[in-house]
Amino acid sequence: MKFNSKLLLLASIAVLIPATAQAETGTYTQVAPAAGSSFDFGDASIQAKPGECYGKVSIPAVTKTETKQVEVKGASKTIARIVPATYSTATEQVLVREASEKLVVIPATYKTVTETITVKPQSTRVVKVPAKYEMVREQILVSPARTEWKQGESSSITKVNDRGEVMCLVEVPAQYRTIEKRVQTTPETTREEVIAAVTKTITKQVIDQPSRVEKKVIPAQYKTVSKKVLDTPEQVQYQETPAKYKTVSYQTVVSPEKVKWDKILCQTNANATNVTAVQKALQKAGFNPGQIDGVLGHDTYKAIDSFQRAKGLSRGEITYETLSALGLSI
Repeated sequence: MKFNSKLLLLASIAVLIPATAQAETGTYTQVAPAAGSSFDFGDASIQAKPGECYGKVSIPAVTKTETKQVEVKGASKTIARIVPATYSTATEQVLVREASEKLVVIPATYKTVTETITVKPQSTRVVKVPAKYEMVREQILVSPARTEWKQGESSSITKVNDRGEVMCLVEVPAQYRTIEKRVQTTPETTREEVIAAVTKTITKQVIDQPSRVEKKVIPAQYKTVSKKVLDTPEQVQYQETPAKYKTVSYQTVVSPEKVKWDKILCQTNANATNVTAVQKALQKAGFNPGQIDGVLGHDTYKAIDSFQRAKGLSRGEITYETLSALGLSI
């Protein structure tokens, strides 16, 4: 079985480097154990858990039939009759002289106010109380838990791009050590002595109302005039012939065929019990997996491929979508 060299290189880099400690009396760095691991599969980055396997599968294209109305003959209209315009005499007010404004300046007014100002602000004097310490023991992480990608087995007869690609994530436990260090039990504190502020009272003139400009309006002058006005415009009445249509059907692609990485059941993470369950579910669905022996062999993979084709499912490996379609929860 061939694997992409880039995938194997990335899998080896995914192994976490243990945390390092300084001298016994120095500072130590702790690294939280990883809950899972991500892996770059070229066109996707997958967050996996230990024991999971992934393989490339082919997702079939999805199409749907749609109908639409197509115009066979356009709508048209012809003139039936013309209704002439009508007029009447009306009066209206015409502006003779526009309104104008006269500006009047009103001076500002003042008032006397008294206020208290700060000559010297309040201040404080700080007295320090030193902190207290004690020695404690604690566990530190020397080597964090990590996960590693390992090569798994692909389908023997159904592969994507003429090759099978399967990677499985396994877990390596963390390692710890005990250290003794000096920790603070009571933090340093301070005591403040307050020095009162110094103030004085002053009197000053401030603006009560600012100067302003008021407008005196001189109204506009109008006169009444008569004129001929249009009541109803000339109207052209048409006779309309509606358009003719026919219904046509056509196929559209909802989702094109594509290839992606998906979680799968393979030789690495499968056991005889769940393989037997898959073989029995295939047999019940009318697809012959060969002998019910708990082994992922040629006949089982061939039956899986036939079932995926019949149900329009992703093909290439035993995906969890396929297991769900078989009524299985593994």
